[in-house]
Amino acid sequence: MQLLDASGNPVPFGTPSKFSGYSGQPGNYTMPFRARYYQIAPTIAPGTANTAITITMSYE
Repeated sequence: MQLLDASGNPVPFGTPSKFSGYSGQPGNYTMPFRARYYQIAPTIAPGTANTAITITMSYE
């Protein structure tokens, strides 16, 4: 699984990623991430593909 930012760039796992859309005001915010399956082996085979991503957020 690969997580992508709003520009379609991969977000490395285990690396902090800054969210620049927060203004400090109360409200709802959208974090424009996308995810896709990512081939890491030379060949793939048909079958079930299930995954999950956990995002940890911190405020500084």
